[in-house]
Amino acid sequence: DVLAQIKYTWTDENELLINLYATCTRRTPLDITPFCLFNLAGH
Repeated sequence: DVLAQIKYTWTDENELLINLYATCTRRTPLDITPFCLFNLAGH
């Protein structure tokens, strides 16, 4: 079993912090990559 969580935080300096957390019930390879899409054009 794997429990994964992600936390997005905006700072007062307008920085986006992305924190990834994961735990598993036994040793296992785990690769967590955030995939964020940003609409910079305002559509």
